Amino acid sequence: NPSPVIVLGGGKVGRAAVRALKARGVPVHVVEKDPVLADEVRPLADAVTIGDAADRRVLDAAGVEQAPAILLTTHD
Repeated sequence: NPSPVIVLGGGKVGRAAVRALKARGVPVHVVEKDPVLADEVRPLADAVTIGDAADRRVLDAAGVEQAPAILLTTHD
């Protein structure tokens, strides 16, 4: 089971990235600080962590050390 790609940001661009990755069979874990956006992306992703991607603890919880790639889609 490969480690998921981490997508930072669950907004419009983040959701499009998740769809594209999932269409290619790539596992995806999203980090989103807005609970409403997290709920919107949850059905698309393999996992969602709610929290600020600037917080190392949040990134660690999302599995950043094992991720083959990190995609930054947030404007913050």
